[in-house]
Formats: sequence, C-alpha cells, structure tokens
Amino acid sequence: MATAELAGTLRSSEEAVALAGELRRLTRVATIIALLTSPAAYFFFHQEVGLGMGKALLATAAAVIGFRGLIDLIVRRLIPWPSLFGTEERRLREEDIVNRRRSWSWSFFYRLVARLGGGITLWYLVQLAKGDQGVTWWGTVGAFFDGIAKEGPKAGKYAPLLLLFFFYFIFNFLILLGPIMWMGISQIRGYEPGDA
Repeated sequence: MATAELAGTLRSSEEAVALAGELRRLTRVATIIALLTSPAAYFFFHQEVGLGMGKALLATAAAVIGFRGLIDLIVRRLIPWPSLFGTEERRLREEDIVNRRRSWSWSFFYRLVARLGGGITLWYLVQLAKGDQGVTWWGTVGAFFDGIAKEGPKAGKYAPLLLLFFFYFIFNFLILLGPIMWMGISQIRGYEPGDA
C-alpha cells in the first residue's frame, strides 16, 4: 500500500515537471508571437495614432510587454500551478519562484491599470452627464495626466512632511510590534517530509 502511494506521488511529481516544461514552452511561444506582431503595433501607433517615431517605438515596446504579461496571467488562471513538491531539480524550483513573482507583479500592474482606467472612465461619464459634448475619453486621459504634471511640483513641498510621517510610522510600528515579530520569526522551524 505504501509503495502504491509512493508511485502515485512520483507520477504526479513527473507530471508536474512535464507541466512546468510545457508552461515554459508556451510562454516562449507567446513571447515570439508578441515580437512578430510588434511591427503591426508600431505602424498602428505611428500611422493611425500619429505618434512620432520614438514615442511609437516606446508605445510598441509597452504593448509587447503588456501583451506578454497578459498572456502570462491568462495562462496562470486557466492552467493550475504545477506542484513541484518532491522534485530535486533546483532549476525548476527557481523558475517556479520567478514565475510566481512575475505573475504577482503582472496581476498587481493590471489591477492598478484597471482601477486607474475605471477612475478616468468615471470622470469621463461625469463630464458627459454635465453636458460637455466635445469631451472624449482620450481627452479625459490627457487632461488627467496634464493635471498631475501641473500639480506635481506644487505637491513636492509636502514631500518632507510625508517622508517624516512615513519614518515616524515605521519607527512606531517597529517599537510596538518589532519584539513580537522577532519572537515569532525566531520560533519558525522548517520540517522536511519524513521528520515525524
């Protein structure tokens, strides 16, 4: 009975290694597709949108990187993460850690973009409700970033106060909860399978 359970674990471990290899191959194909479609994105930004050559190249690079990250997020949502428990390959474990960090970063970035886009869309809808007929969504985006550029230097005078508040917050947090955290961290022990 123990041998059958061990064989099942080994088979699932081998399947996880194979799945990790297939995911790596899939992400490479997604990168190649993103690079092959980049000239079309460049011509769209340069000809249709009317950006200059440098801005069109930057927009194309951002679109390729964004597409690659979106594909990574979709693949990670549809295909479960392979469990690499029991594998001895150090390279696979390191790749798994990097992929999980990359997935977290992309999901954070896309959540931030979705919230920013939602706020701008809400602002655009409020302008439409007020009766501004000549307003467009892209014009609202431009006005939003222009407003940030104008107000940025004015907000800079509060930077030392915010920095001071941040340091006071961190120091108070460390004074209050530092010893408790240190006791908790010092009591962490790692267990290997079979230690029991």
